[in-house]
Amino acid sequence: FLEWACVHKKNYYGLLKKTVFDALEDGSVVFREIDIQGFESICEIIPSDHLVSIFLMPPSLDILKKRIMERSPLSDEEIDRRIESAKIEISLSKECDYVIQTEDNEIEKLLNEIEEIILKEAMA
Repeated sequence: FLEWACVHKKNYYGLLKKTVFDALEDGSVVFREIDIQGFESICEIIPSDHLVSIFLMPPSLDILKKRIMERSPLSDEEIDRRIESAKIEISLSKECDYVIQTEDNEIEKLLNEIEEIILKEAMA
């Protein structure tokens, strides 16, 4: 694995190294959605000048909790565990190159901001 982590103190996730390195060797740009733990692990392997990171920041923990609850039914314990994980991730967001606030019902704006970052970084 390029990175792996136990997320929310319960679930294991990982990213296969071969998949990423094969794509990079072919000259492709690789986009991955990973949590902050995964990002930190990848930074130990791939030099930071070869990475661009974007942290998607919720407007507030209350709104994040609402979003989590709307996605699927979870126990109060699971919701609390996810909010605690989010607090840790938010505190580490400053390690990322960009932080974008995510607003409800503004997906188009979010996508435009991400696209601008990608284009800017591609030109650098």
